[in-house]
Amino acid sequence: MNKIDFLNIVVFGYIKKDLEAIKSYIPRKSGEPGNVNFPIALCILSYMEYLGGFLTGFDWNYTENIKAYLINCFKKSSDYDVTILEEIFRNGLAHDYFARGGVGRDGIRPALYRGWNNEVILDADTLLGDFIISLDTFKEKLTDEIFTERIALAENKIADLNTKYLQAISKLPFIGDIPHASISGASIYPGPINITRPYDQNEK
Repeated sequence: MNKIDFLNIVVFGYIKKDLEAIKSYIPRKSGEPGNVNFPIALCILSYMEYLGGFLTGFDWNYTENIKAYLINCFKKSSDYDVTILEEIFRNGLAHDYFARGGVGRDGIRPALYRGWNNEVILDADTLLGDFIISLDTFKEKLTDEIFTERIALAENKIADLNTKYLQAISKLPFIGDIPHASISGASIYPGPINITRPYDQNEK
């Protein structure tokens, strides 16, 4: 995948459009289930680590990647403490499901603040807005050299995993054998999977 396709398909396609869909179609429901505050926070903190790797060249270094992303791409990077984002929120959500602090969707700034009992709280809506804006800056900061190095690491890892698990994958049911399967086109690197079943062609 070249840099232009990466930006168009992955960054401004999969990442930005998914987040904009969440923002548009899942409104705030303060204090209610279905508020998606945990998924929003975890997705963005993961995206920041991933995209930060295209600034540092590191495949796996959360602290350095998210620090680089904040410093280079966020307009108000000082609002975000890297250690708190990593240890309390990212690791809490990824490993314990619950954040080790509170996550809200109230649009409060700064996005990290203290509650009445000294709890640390992350405002997912503010983080979401800041992150979406930051993607344009990321595009400007992304260099050809580091992109080429980092995308090679990603593509090699994908190829290695597909080879490693080829036997297990080959045992999965084939889509043509699944009755009444509705295919919308799966999102995958480097672009959507377009699957046309034989009888679809016959119906044209």
